[in-house]
Amino acid sequence: MPLISLKAPAGACLLLALLPGAAVRADTVTVFAAASLQEVLQRVATGHRQAGGGRVRLVFAATSTLARQVARGAPADIFVSAHPQWSRWLVAQRHVRLLQMTTILTNRLALVAPAGSTTPRTAPFTDLDLPAALNGGRLAVGDPAHVPVGLYARAALRHYGVWRRLGGHLAPTANTRAAVALVARGEAPLGIVYRSDALAEKRLRVVALIPATSHPPIRYQAALVGLRRGTPATPSVSARRFFDRLLKAAAAGDFTRLGFDPWRGQPASGGR
Repeated sequence: MPLISLKAPAGACLLLALLPGAAVRADTVTVFAAASLQEVLQRVATGHRQAGGGRVRLVFAATSTLARQVARGAPADIFVSAHPQWSRWLVAQRHVRLLQMTTILTNRLALVAPAGSTTPRTAPFTDLDLPAALNGGRLAVGDPAHVPVGLYARAALRHYGVWRRLGGHLAPTANTRAAVALVARGEAPLGIVYRSDALAEKRLRVVALIPATSHPPIRYQAALVGLRRGTPATPSVSARRFFDRLLKAAAAGDFTRLGFDPWRGQPASGGR
């Protein structure tokens, strides 16, 4: 059975992919996941399918976009966020219930440049005069108003006292992969994305890793969706198997080569 991967642009109604004309079989697992998790979820989906678990429908976008779609009734079986803020927001919605919410992975922020750029690699990040390094260009970053990678980046830049200086030199994007694309095409001289994004895109190179102490921990949280628009939605056997496969793979460190690390902190809380 084929693996289906969907990527939605900013503001697009993800429900369109799940309405009549794109009927979903009863054993299909629908996963709404942060854009930075494409390689991770594709690996897990392939293993799930090869083990006889059935079809997997993957929908990738910014966590903020996905959370709003789930709150409006999008038929997701599993929700995987890149920022606890949006997990908490979704938990607070009266018409949605998340089950077994678990923090599974963490990541690092990386300052990246096009592969052919002459910007020197800098260690540590604090040695770099970021506004000067932009040389009149813009810094590609997820929209700091709501996109997780942008929220983390804003916290880091505030920590180092350069956020206000960069106010007119940002190129906000719909999600982290959109920021990657801007830098990879040379449309932005620098960008702040996840370390995993930098490893996934050969047209980028890492200028510096941003110290993790400068921003809240990057936490990916996975949950089963157990209530939609006030109607109980018992997770299917296939959804539970996929969820368990994801959790076990993350805990085992299966995604370290992709730039992620297993989460070793306190378990997530707030699922209902």
